[in-house]
Amino acid sequence: MNGSYFKRLLSLKRAVKKRSLEKAAFIYDKLKRPADNLKIIHIAGSNGKGSVSYKIYRSLVFSGYKVGLFTSPHISSFSERIQINETQISENDIEKCLKIIFEVIDAYKVDLIFFEIVLLLALLYFNDEKIDFAVLETGLGGRLDPTNIITPILTIITTISLDHISILGNNLDSIAKEKAGIIKKEVPLIVSDKSALKPILEKAFSLNCETIQVSLKEKFFDGQNTSIAKSALNYLNKKYPISSKAILEGVSLRPSCRFEIHNIDSCFVVLDVAHNIEGVSSLIQALNIYFSNKKFRFVLGVLKDKDVYSCLDLISKHASFIHLVLANTENACSTEFLGSILQSFGFSAFYKEKSIYDAVKRAIKNKDEVIVVCGSFYIMDEAKKALI
Repeated sequence: MNGSYFKRLLSLKRAVKKRSLEKAAFIYDKLKRPADNLKIIHIAGSNGKGSVSYKIYRSLVFSGYKVGLFTSPHISSFSERIQINETQISENDIEKCLKIIFEVIDAYKVDLIFFEIVLLLALLYFNDEKIDFAVLETGLGGRLDPTNIITPILTIITTISLDHISILGNNLDSIAKEKAGIIKKEVPLIVSDKSALKPILEKAFSLNCETIQVSLKEKFFDGQNTSIAKSALNYLNKKYPISSKAILEGVSLRPSCRFEIHNIDSCFVVLDVAHNIEGVSSLIQALNIYFSNKKFRFVLGVLKDKDVYSCLDLISKHASFIHLVLANTENACSTEFLGSILQSFGFSAFYKEKSIYDAVKRAIKNKDEVIVVCGSFYIMDEAKKALI
């Protein structure tokens, strides 16, 4: 993409530790609140929110609705973040909407960060396209996440685990309190029993929200995500007709890099964006179900705001070898740091790779093992290129 407004977007800050919603809400108001007429399903959670968003989105599309999906981060292309009925936003629409947004920003001299503007871009685009539903995945947390400037028709919280601990807190109740920030007065809430923590239930009760708790009995995490998505769709079906066939087809799908299996010259490669202890634990459980009696060789890149020690400790207990890589983002852990942690565990079967591409190419030479690429969204694009 070569548009001048898109280049300006890419030049902006990607993240800050603490930021209120005031600036994004102010510009949203000046844009005439484009999402106020949209029927929005708002989804938060430490794990599964991307998959649940996708399952709901595809089910609604299969049922004949015009549906927008807003998700992050992208894997290969920025336009993955904003799509309608499986068609990603075009470069022309990106430039058209960004022009409007930046003109308002410049007029009022307000500085917004990257994610805030991408959200406003999505909402403006969805409103222009007169969609029936919008499925919005939070970026980080909930209470102070830019997506929280909207009011949905349904709120979903998938699971709570230790993630983004430097920002959201280092215990489950603190993180649950942040996620509970997306709960709105009298807006129904779907919450899994893995997230039915005191701060969430208390907030829902105080705001008079009908609360549907979903029991996650399935071992495989995709089954758990499917249960949450089904509960949400069945609830929506009370007011908005959704065919049972559409639900069945939609919830069977997964977005890219969620236990995505490739067979490369008789070598199985699994791509999975597991990036916290709950995600890694679920990934290993799935590996043992699908590939019993196999050895697992990992290609791993991790971000600094994760529970890195716990993740590496668990992976090292199940890995025959680990190829350490530097994720393509400024918040990535260095391979030196990751290697020092593994050494502190007494684990020495690792190599500090110079690139993600080289790591995957080297790993897939070991055809008797399952190659598992995980740890961050920001290693997946290069990993996929290595599989071609």
